[in-house]
Amino acid sequence: MAIYHAQLKTFSRAKGHSSIAAAAYRAGLLLEDAITGLRHDYRRRDGVVETRCIAPEGAP
Repeated sequence: MAIYHAQLKTFSRAKGHSSIAAAAYRAGLLLEDAITGLRHDYRRRDGVVETRCIAPEGAP
């Protein structure tokens, strides 16, 4: 029997957190923060089996 698990975490820009960096890490991707211009590159990270990004039509 499968057991469902979900985990939520808040990010605070005032505390130096970045949702873009967290998303790049979890997905093993290269993402650029449009606000700060920082590039977060986690493409060489091991352990990412599959990743998907779903956004509504017309989203940036």
